[in-house]
Amino acid sequence: MEDDAAVLRKRIAELKRENKLLRAKVTFFDRSPWMRDGIRGEQIVAELIGRKTTAVTERFDVLGAAGRMRLEVKYSNLNIAVADKATRRWQWIRPLGFDGQKTFDALILIGEVDTRYQPLYRDPSAPYVVFDIPFPRIAEIVQHSSQMIQISTNPQRARTPVARLLYEEFQTTCDALSEKYRNV
Repeated sequence: MEDDAAVLRKRIAELKRENKLLRAKVTFFDRSPWMRDGIRGEQIVAELIGRKTTAVTERFDVLGAAGRMRLEVKYSNLNIAVADKATRRWQWIRPLGFDGQKTFDALILIGEVDTRYQPLYRDPSAPYVVFDIPFPRIAEIVQHSSQMIQISTNPQRARTPVARLLYEEFQTTCDALSEKYRNV
């Protein structure tokens, strides 16, 4: 009987340590929504192409299957563009990293779908809108030194050169992204 009690006390102590660690993680992600969202985007792309995310210290987020394509991933929730207005936008910050020195072959932007315009997106059945930008073209979409990309979620209101370029040239589907990067 005493052995059973000792085993249970040991297990309770282990569970308390685990609970403390998990609470710390939840607190961290509650205080760092940008980190949580970033990880969400990386996991979406990694799952789509059948790969794993890289370590936080890497200069890119996902490595293609053959180890040749380095992908940087940015995720955006729906954001309110103007207070008290219906307009929503996606905003991706620092695609080249805090120091502007990230190295990768393609930037994958993922935006949470705006259901009002879902039929207008390239993949109307997907929960995300996906853009695939080759590294040499990044300068065309990054807004000045702020390293920010932002566009309206309404493709019919794509009036800026950046929005038109993203919707017309770089918008893709989850299936196309998977097919393109799964074997490279």
